[in-house]
Amino acid sequence: MADSKTRKQRMRARRRQAGLKGALVWLSPEGQAAMAALRQPGETLDAFVNRVLVTWQRLTPTGTRDGTSPEAEP
Repeated sequence: MADSKTRKQRMRARRRQAGLKGALVWLSPEGQAAMAALRQPGETLDAFVNRVLVTWQRLTPTGTRDGTSPEAEP
């Protein structure tokens, strides 16, 4: 067990050094269904999330759906 814990710690350190950031995400049933529909066969979860975020960013240049700045006052 000590070996597996040490290995996990090494892997986390490598990921941090590579600039990656971990996140815990809870998906609603609707979100799970959407992910299942959009995910490509054999695609890892991290590859899926990265692909979706990059695509979304390209489609919304300012980062929001309606074209307004996220920092803008209502």
